[in-house]
Amino acid sequence: FNVSEYSIYISENNKDFQQVYSKEFAPVEESQPVGPVYLDAEFDKVDTRYVKVVAKYLRSQPAWAGGAGKPASIFIDEIQVN
Repeated sequence: FNVSEYSIYISENNKDFQQVYSKEFAPVEESQPVGPVYLDAEFDKVDTRYVKVVAKYLRSQPAWAGGAGKPASIFIDEIQVN
């Protein structure tokens, strides 16, 4: 299942982070295909040392899913920073 929200933060000291991007998604519907999802974010160019990506996901699978009510998972394969 897709994430419900993701945000990107930057920092120079790995302690004080500033949010530079955030996006929310509508709840997943039964008609949506299940499979890899590619997300991207565009924001003003910044110089930074640290980048933190926070993704929020469903805590349990929807009622119509094969694993209804069971914990949902999120798998992240790559994060590319340009």
